[in-house]
Amino acid sequence: MNGLERLHAELCRKKAIPTARVLLSREGNQTMLILSVLICAVASFLPTLVITWPLTYLIDWETLYEGNMLLYSVLYYAEWLVHLAFFFLTAPPLYLGLYRMAVRMSREESVGILDVFRYFSSKALYRRAIAIVLRTACFVLPVYFAGLLAGSTLGMEDGALLTALSLCLLAVVFLLCLFIFSLSGGYVTLAVLREDAPLSECRAMAREISRGRAWTNVIFLLSLSWRILLSLLTVGVVLLVHTLPMSMLASANYVGRQSEAVIDLNS
Repeated sequence: MNGLERLHAELCRKKAIPTARVLLSREGNQTMLILSVLICAVASFLPTLVITWPLTYLIDWETLYEGNMLLYSVLYYAEWLVHLAFFFLTAPPLYLGLYRMAVRMSREESVGILDVFRYFSSKALYRRAIAIVLRTACFVLPVYFAGLLAGSTLGMEDGALLTALSLCLLAVVFLLCLFIFSLSGGYVTLAVLREDAPLSECRAMAREISRGRAWTNVIFLLSLSWRILLSLLTVGVVLLVHTLPMSMLASANYVGRQSEAVIDLNS
């Protein structure tokens, strides 16, 4: 990447968050995103509540635990597997629809509250949403779980040194996950924008956009990460009403700006 491209990448990073704040302040945008986040949260966990409520009253878990430990264990883990399955089948399309709303807002296109259910409107879009999430997770989750396992193993040992080492390891894994995620260069954004394009083509475009810009992407992701972590100190209130909507708009704007000189997102 030459000096001009590097300067352009830095400008994209520095302008993304201020532009997101401007977009968020426009009439209706913040309210719509907040309501959409709430809809996603309720809709993605509702199947879990529907399953848990009858099981709580139909099964005497305490008696079962004392009388038949094997059956208790089977039912307990089966219940959790069902919860995870329902969450996986509902949450990815919902939150991808939410992010699509932010992407469209960043491009000053019209959106509606029902756009959050976009990926439930057809089988093809639903399968595409699941595929997008799986492909993204495959790059990051192996590193994350390996680091989490190693960190937990060290943390179980006595001694302040090992505890400190486990924390440092988790920090390194977090940075490594950010770096791996940055190499996709907005794969999710491109997959959302180019719904007719194969996901392999979106991945290729993402690699082209991120070429030579990985560290700039990492810095941008870090700038969002510390804001999200700080917003959690208010029991998630600031995260809901400001940080999460702003982060989605900033990410969409950042990818859009970077892609200007590489591809035509309107084609």
